[in-house]
Amino acid sequence: MIIRRLFIVLFLLIFLSIILREFILKEYISYKFSKWTEREVKIEKLIFKFPNELIIKNIVIFNKNPNFYKKNFSSENINVNIDIKSYLFSDLVIVNSLSIENSNFFLEIVKNSKNKNNQKGKDEIIYMDNIGLAEKNFLKKEPKVWPIKKKDVNFLIKKTYLSNTNASIYIPSIPIETKITLSNFHFSNVGNDLKAEHYKDVFKILLLDIFASVKIMKIKSLLKTIYNF
Repeated sequence: MIIRRLFIVLFLLIFLSIILREFILKEYISYKFSKWTEREVKIEKLIFKFPNELIIKNIVIFNKNPNFYKKNFSSENINVNIDIKSYLFSDLVIVNSLSIENSNFFLEIVKNSKNKNNQKGKDEIIYMDNIGLAEKNFLKKEPKVWPIKKKDVNFLIKKTYLSNTNASIYIPSIPIETKITLSNFHFSNVGNDLKAEHYKDVFKILLLDIFASVKIMKIKSLLKTIYNF
């Protein structure tokens, strides 16, 4: 009887440790994603497969100031395979593979007037989006200067796969919501390391795919003007 009770207690402890580990890891990753994107991030479920695989189920990145879309991005399934040795002992964190499946990207562009010359009283028309690129490109703003870090951790993703990705575009001045299916992508060596293709360049490729897929000429022309395609 004592052995049986002890077995039950040990089983419960192991079960609780697994649940708590995944809960803590889910909260930690949500927090890190929120800091990186500067937006609220929610993850429905996270599965850790020992020793180096993470499966993220139903992640949502929310808009900062939602107008038409409440979300920036959502994905049903993200699979990450990490090089544990690099994560623990190196300044270059290596991700062996990153697979993003069944995702939705939401792009909202708004037109704004900004006084350019007070003497002449003329307004300059600028565009802003919910991903922080339109205003920067349109006004050719200088890149943000970040404070120098004592220790900078870089990352490298050896293989990245994007499949079954959809994009929705809404522009109030052209009140036609456009939904398109993007191409499937396979990228090699993406990250922020000097030897890698920068992840921001990958994002520009996705925007270019959106531009190429749009059929409404008014929207296509506006995207070309804003993002310098």
